[in-house]
Amino acid sequence: EGRLIFLWRLCGGLNVRCHSRTCSTDLFLCLADTDECMFNNGGCQHVCVNTVGSYECRCKEGFFLSDNQHTCIHRSEGMSCMNKDHGCAHICRETPKGGVACECRPGFELSKNQRSCILTCNHGNGGCQHTCDDADNGPICGCHPKYIMHTDGKTCLETCAVNNGGCDRTCKDTSTGVHCSCPVGFTLQFDGKTCKDIDECQSNNGGCDHFCKNTVGSFDCSCRKGFKLLTDEKSCQDIDECSFERTCDHTCINHPGTFECTCNKGYALYGFTHCGGEVQKCATLYAGRVLVFTLTWKL
Repeated sequence: EGRLIFLWRLCGGLNVRCHSRTCSTDLFLCLADTDECMFNNGGCQHVCVNTVGSYECRCKEGFFLSDNQHTCIHRSEGMSCMNKDHGCAHICRETPKGGVACECRPGFELSKNQRSCILTCNHGNGGCQHTCDDADNGPICGCHPKYIMHTDGKTCLETCAVNNGGCDRTCKDTSTGVHCSCPVGFTLQFDGKTCKDIDECQSNNGGCDHFCKNTVGSFDCSCRKGFKLLTDEKSCQDIDECSFERTCDHTCINHPGTFECTCNKGYALYGFTHCGGEVQKCATLYAGRVLVFTLTWKL
């Protein structure tokens, strides 16, 4: 009792607790912290060290503190599952003779170091998409014929050798699988495999001056009557029909997309390009009236 120290501290009210002691209602004093190590060594197997409001256990040299923070384990006695450094990857079992034995969950096997657990083909096919073979360091994945292994070592990628890789047109093998592409005039769809024809005529009439006709993978330009398509296969140019020989019998007048023929004085146009013979007017008397007839002779 002589070792108890009284702390002269005024209590804020009756029955106020100070750490682990109760305020004395008569003296209005708080008693000092309780030394838990004085009672059964605080439950520690070796050394008990008191701290303010608590305590801690420590071990003698050659021992280490177990996970329960009270028991001390001799280092020469081997590992215990109570020690967090037991090293088992999955399950730790204590052996009757002391020490630990590690076990693995279903689908795994204990490695050569007797601590680590290795995945086997019995658990989710070893993570392999196609084939799985057990090896000392874990499962080895393989692929069916005409497939290639992904860089992850587990996934199998389709190749162009299998149904053209699913591509509509061109297929190319890459390290990440097949790559589909389309020829000019087609566009690759969102599925990355299908090719769809591009209707070039929907955009700026395909660049054609007059008419645009869409075809599979391409388009064709054409011109109105009286025009011709130039070598760029898009532009249209008026045809000068008057430049051709004998387009009109007499005079030829060119117009955009067409032409006009006229005849010399005294001749009449017939058809569209021909001029008839001289025009003569004849008069006759009929019922007291003079009738004029125009007669044309074709040459």
